Amino acid sequence: MKKTILTLQFALLLFLTANAQIVITEVMFNPPPSGTDTLEYIELYNNSGSSVDISGWHFTEGVTFTFPAATSLAANAYVVITENEAYF
Repeated sequence: MKKTILTLQFALLLFLTANAQIVITEVMFNPPPSGTDTLEYIELYNNSGSSVDISGWHFTEGVTFTFPAATSLAANAYVVITENEAYF
């Protein structure tokens, strides 16, 4: 399962790098100690000079999340996606 998640994340990384606007800058999967999967997260960065619409973008394994309608990532901004935001 973790291997599948890592493969999907790298595939997404390649796709996003090709567009050169949103970049995956950090991935935390399966953090120690075991049983702390709620601490998994993905960090995205908008390296462009303008806002990027990320409405409907989603993650389906590990960190499960869909960006709601009308969601944009501002120029040069970061966003962290996690299952449990109380830890961050």
